[in-house]
Amino acid sequence: MSDSPGQATSPTVPAITGMREFLSAFGIGESSLAQARDGQPVCQEDQELLVRLLDRMAALQPAEISGWSEPPPAWRSFWEQPAALRGRLFTIEGRLRDVQSFDVIPELAARSGMKRYYICTIADEKGLTYSVCARRIPTAWSSRVPVGDRVRATGIFVKWSGSSPESPQPVLAADRPAWFPDNLLGRLGMDCALLDDVPVGRTAGAEAGTDAPTGLERFFLTGRDREAFYQMLAAAGRANPGELYEPARRDLEQSGNSSFPVVNLFNEPASQLGRLVLLYGTARRIEKIEVRDADIRRRFGITHYYSIYLFTQDSQNNPLVCCVRELPPGIPLGEGPRYAVDLAVAAFFFKTWGYRPERASSETGQQTAWQLAPLLIGREALPLAESDSRNTAAFTGMFILSLLFLILVVWLWVWMSNRRDRAALLELRGRVGEPAAATPPFDEEASGDSNSAGRMGNNAEEGRSDVGIR
Repeated sequence: MSDSPGQATSPTVPAITGMREFLSAFGIGESSLAQARDGQPVCQEDQELLVRLLDRMAALQPAEISGWSEPPPAWRSFWEQPAALRGRLFTIEGRLRDVQSFDVIPELAARSGMKRYYICTIADEKGLTYSVCARRIPTAWSSRVPVGDRVRATGIFVKWSGSSPESPQPVLAADRPAWFPDNLLGRLGMDCALLDDVPVGRTAGAEAGTDAPTGLERFFLTGRDREAFYQMLAAAGRANPGELYEPARRDLEQSGNSSFPVVNLFNEPASQLGRLVLLYGTARRIEKIEVRDADIRRRFGITHYYSIYLFTQDSQNNPLVCCVRELPPGIPLGEGPRYAVDLAVAAFFFKTWGYRPERASSETGQQTAWQLAPLLIGREALPLAESDSRNTAAFTGMFILSLLFLILVVWLWVWMSNRRDRAALLELRGRVGEPAAATPPFDEEASGDSNSAGRMGNNAEEGRSDVGIR
């Protein structure tokens, strides 16, 4: 509230500190939550409440979900008092058992804009089964349900769908389950469902109810893919030193290539999303990025990272931008034509990134045009050894030596050609009987008028030796 003259004062709006307060602010109070029917599976009578809860879950920000969610309670002890749990936000983990799709009744679908929802059956380590009603599921699940994969869901407790306290089967309303497949990213704790939010191709954002960024915006970090970026950066940071490098190196050896061909990272980004690659190149720009968002620092422990603009042998003088948590000791930050550091980076492809190749001019203040580059995320950059055959410095040296050799060959060819020409000229002069030493240079005085030419001819007949000399 301000006391400055001429400014109107306004009452302070109390901050919402929990899930129940959030729901109440949107008209979903205890009486609405009490409409859920315990002791039976989710039915059409539950859809009105369920759709409203799913809509509110979609509006939550990651910081709110992290701050308001609770660990699972002793579920069975609440069998007789489900009202104590309704409207509270819980995070559960387990293995996926089944996924089913359900249509929303037409009248409700027309009002809410939600055509269907999904019920995911999840079993935890204690043998408890959950029914998680989700507004959406990972795109990959549409073609094959990854039964047995590790999943996590944060949702609002709705009711019991089981018939006894021994098997209560809690029903939770969630936006989308987090998915940790059995691959390197999943094992490092990356929610791979978030990759659906990264706009890398024409199909990005095509899912109903989502808004995909368009134009140049899709090449920046937005509220849509920001969580995916920092989760991938956090996952890469959990890897042990060299843990990304070794599998990437093995894949490269199995492919029979000495270096990873980067053309697909530029031209076919949708097919490369989440792929681990190993790049060798020269960094022409390295900068430290400070993370100022308190939520990111609190949830992931990320205070900074480094952006490396890496040029590889086949990138045609276009950089790949690699974001890593660590730099090798002794590697300075910098940029410019004289800045060059040979590095190896094992990283996951994230998206096509928009960047400015140079900073704004201090004199004119004008920014350079935006350019596009592949954006990758890894744990660390490794210095290239001088003996490494992939060292770009060695490649540059070979190029220079080849250029010098080509210059030497051209010089020898010109020298030999001139020598043959001189030999032919001497042979021609020998045939006409003219001494080579008496050949004058061709100048204006030697090419005078016809009278001079006549005088020179007379002198030649008289045997004088001063021909061409004045």
